[in-house]
Amino acid sequence: MSAWHIPPSGGAWGGMRLGLGAGLLFFLLLLLPACRRTRPQLPSNKPLPVEVPALDATRMNREMAQREDSLITVYVAHHCPDMEKTGDGYWMRLERVTDGRRIALHDTCRVRCRLSALDGRVLEEMPPRTVVVGKKDIVPGLDAGLQQLRPGEQATFIFPSHLAYGMKGHGSLVPPYTPVMLRVEVDAHSK
Repeated sequence: MSAWHIPPSGGAWGGMRLGLGAGLLFFLLLLLPACRRTRPQLPSNKPLPVEVPALDATRMNREMAQREDSLITVYVAHHCPDMEKTGDGYWMRLERVTDGRRIALHDTCRVRCRLSALDGRVLEEMPPRTVVVGKKDIVPGLDAGLQQLRPGEQATFIFPSHLAYGMKGHGSLVPPYTPVMLRVEVDAHSK
């Protein structure tokens, strides 16, 4: 007898063995596709389709800054056309001019500020505060703006968000990426 020879099924038991084996084989074939199913990939593992451009943060920041600049330019043209844009990217209007030496980097001065939205709402009246220019304990635009002033002078500044409260905002008062207006008065000054 060869190994490939299948003996003829004989009697009731022989046929039943073939039926159970065929049923078991059929059941296993049904389960086979379930075993081959692959797990879904996590989104970070999926390759991006070729037609989807990569996220370009620099381009997005530039576009956002251009939109803010356009918004501020329109506001200035309608509400305060005597404001001038500085080389640092903020707008400024001197309201009270005095004589004397300008405030310099690392000088200490006492300032009062009123924070407003571009729609005119006063957001915060800040009490007088002593600051060291350049120490970075005030918004970056004000650090630069104070260096344009002398003791006793008063000015209004409009700062784009990157020179004001940036992507974090200022609590519940200023949302992220919002330009603001600051009216500043320098009370005292010391080196």
